[in-house]
Amino acid sequence: MLYSKTRLTRLLNISPHLMRKLEKEGILQPKKKVRNRKYYGFNEYLGLRIIQKLRENGISPKKMVASLKSVQKSFQKLKSPLTEVKFISVGKEVVMKYGGNVIDSDGQYILPQLFEEGKADVYSLSQTAWYWFEMANKYDQEPETYSKAEFYYKQALQYQPEMFEALMNLGTLYYKNGKMKAAETYYLKALKLEPANYLLLYNLGNLYDEKKDYKKAASSYEKAIHAKEDYPDAHYNLALLYMRIKEWGKSIYHFQFYLTLDEESIWAEIAKKQIENIKDIVIREKEKESHEGE
Repeated sequence: MLYSKTRLTRLLNISPHLMRKLEKEGILQPKKKVRNRKYYGFNEYLGLRIIQKLRENGISPKKMVASLKSVQKSFQKLKSPLTEVKFISVGKEVVMKYGGNVIDSDGQYILPQLFEEGKADVYSLSQTAWYWFEMANKYDQEPETYSKAEFYYKQALQYQPEMFEALMNLGTLYYKNGKMKAAETYYLKALKLEPANYLLLYNLGNLYDEKKDYKKAASSYEKAIHAKEDYPDAHYNLALLYMRIKEWGKSIYHFQFYLTLDEESIWAEIAKKQIENIKDIVIREKEKESHEGE
């Protein structure tokens, strides 16, 4: 994920002047340049969030820049002090910890035992929920790395127990791994935070559909559609569900709605065939009823 400077200043309410200062001192580096426009990565975004948090706690930008310059000078192997250093603020002062070393804004080494982190505000990239969330994202695509993803999502939730994205993704991870009870638990936790999130409602629909709890599945798909009427996957899966429980009219309706959103894919072709199949079934059922009534 890349962020433009404009987007970062808007998201973090951080001044362009401070960003330019950090760049000038070599503290902040763009991840990519496209036609003279600078773009920053997720780690830079998180590092700037920490800077903004320190500002909110009364640490001046001037002191932060001086501190970062000191740590950069003291530890030459640091590639990105903004994202590799742990910040410890005590009142209006800030010191930095890297490895086993602690230095102040003047570059002076301090005995680590003088700072009890339990009595100070500690900020580091590895202590943000979003850091662990991003780590989890790297590992949640392949079954052989699901256990790593699970660990990292749970780390994110330790720092932010009501992190919607981590709750939903952990639910999806368990769903993909066949752990339906755990998946439902995390989906429902996420649902309490965002009851109208269409993607979460769709995922819940899939889970209940697989459990053959068609009433809950239909309700979840319908809610997903109510939240985002033009979400094609919800219409398609709901059409299939209604087809399974022989609600022919509802099934045709959602297949037809799906076709207004997708006319050319392989799924659109299947939807068209299913509509014809349903119509044939309805005709045969009516003929059967007619013969039985004679």
